[in-house]
Parts: sequence; C-alpha cells; structure tokens
Amino acid sequence: QLQQQQQQQQEEDEEKKELNPLYEKRRRTFQVEQVPAAFSEASYAVYRKYQMTVHKDKEEDCKRSGYTRFLCNSPLVPDDDSDAFFGSFHQLYKIDGEIVAVAVIDVLPKCLSSVYFFYDPAYEFLGLGKVSALLEIDWVRRASATYPELTYYYMGFYVHTCPKMRYKAQYAPSELLCPRRFTWHPY
Repeated sequence: QLQQQQQQQQEEDEEKKELNPLYEKRRRTFQVEQVPAAFSEASYAVYRKYQMTVHKDKEEDCKRSGYTRFLCNSPLVPDDDSDAFFGSFHQLYKIDGEIVAVAVIDVLPKCLSSVYFFYDPAYEFLGLGKVSALLEIDWVRRASATYPELTYYYMGFYVHTCPKMRYKAQYAPSELLCPRRFTWHPY
C-alpha cells in the first residue's frame, strides 16, 4: 500500500509539473533585461505561443515578417546627437535565464509608451501583464529622477467596448484623451 501511495504521489507531482512549470519548490531568479527592439528567435517563439494560445491566431498568421514589422521595426530613429536612452526597446522578462515574457516599449522625452506585451501561456498564472504594468510605472518614476520631463506612462489606446482593453481602467490615476477635442480628462 505504501508503494501504491508513493506511485500516486509521483503521478500527481508529474501532473502538477505539466500544469505549472514552476512547480518544483526551489528558489528562482527573475530578471528584466532591456534591449533595443530587434528580432530574436527566443522572443519570437514566445510571441507565437502567445498569439496562438491567447488570441487563437493560426500558425500561418504568426509569421516572422509580421512579428518583425509589428514589434521590431520602429519608426523612432534617434538623432546622432540624442541620448541612446530614448527609442524602442524590448524588456525581456526572464525566469532562470529563460524568456517568459516581453514588453515592447517606446521611451520618449515625456513618457514611456507601452506598445505591446506577450508572455508564454505556461506562465499565465503569474499575472505577468500586471507585473509588467507595475514595473513600467516604476521605471518611469525612477527615470524621471534623471529626465524630469519624463513623467508619463502611456498604456496605449483604450476602447471601453473592447474586453481585451478593459484592464487599463484598473490603473489610477489616469486620464483619457478626448478624440474630438484632443483634451485630457481624468478617468
């Protein structure tokens, strides 16, 4: 009977490992590395998993060229005189050195603009989207010590009728831009 219990426990542990890649109870290393926006196979692999699992995209809709055009090629071209601090970047979220999520951001003189965020669906339970928003807000707070004009965090377009965008309303204080008058209003 003891052997049967051990076998059952082992099967349960294997099942938990499949459902949660961090099941093993040991210390993990979490780090965020900011790199210039550019194509990488590792980030692209995470993007494909995310698009096909979360957004139900077909494999043929997740082409390398579309990913590169959407998230790697940036219209932001720094002047030769400008500080390399500004531009388009990928913030690589890593656990034990493995990329588990990527935040695509634009750093402008007055704001950090959150362009897109994608994660490995196996790590969905970590709430990495919320972690990303909070870390980006903190990034702006810290950057404003060196660049006092950089004080805003821009989460991108907000369409109230779009369920995928409603999470943006959870962060406060915030302002909405009136599309008719182009004036900002507290939300």
